[in-house]
Order: sequence, then C-alpha cells, then structure tokens
Amino acid sequence: MANTYYIVSKTLNKKIADEFLKDSLKLFSFIDMTEDVIKNSVNNRYKDFEDDLHYFTSLDNSIDFLITRNKKDFKTEKIKIVDAEEFISIVNFMK
Repeated sequence: MANTYYIVSKTLNKKIADEFLKDSLKLFSFIDMTEDVIKNSVNNRYKDFEDDLHYFTSLDNSIDFLITRNKKDFKTEKIKIVDAEEFISIVNFMK
C-alpha cells in the first residue's frame, strides 16, 4: 500500500491518496510482513528488494496470486503471477 499511496499522492494529491487508503481498508484484508519474510528477502532472489518482500510474504501466507505490473520480474512456480487485467478476468470467470 505504501507504493500505491505514493503513486496516487504524486499523480493526483495527498487528499485523494488518503481517501484511497480509507476505501482500501474497507475493501481489502491486509497481511503482516514477518521478520522471517524480511530475512528471506535480504538474500535478493529478485532484482528488486520489494519484489522479494512481496514474494516471500505471499509464500508465508499461502497466497494464490501475486498481482504485479511487471510479471517478467517474477520467476516462480509456487505462486501464480498475474497482472491486474488477468486477475480481473480470473475473478470474472469464477463468478
């Protein structure tokens, strides 16, 4: 959420970013990032540390999908890596 907040606040403004966060808290559940996740992430499996955090947090919480703008950065068979459009298609198919 930190990255999303940053992008919204820089692209639009802080007030809209604040409202976005409040709305997100109503719509989504958030999971904790543990010390083990950070320790695993330090080993730099991926190019960007943030990608390591997302990957290991997903593994730690048995997440089915990791949604990203840059699928090529993730090489894994343990978690399904999708972009937002693919995820929406999956959700719509499941209805």
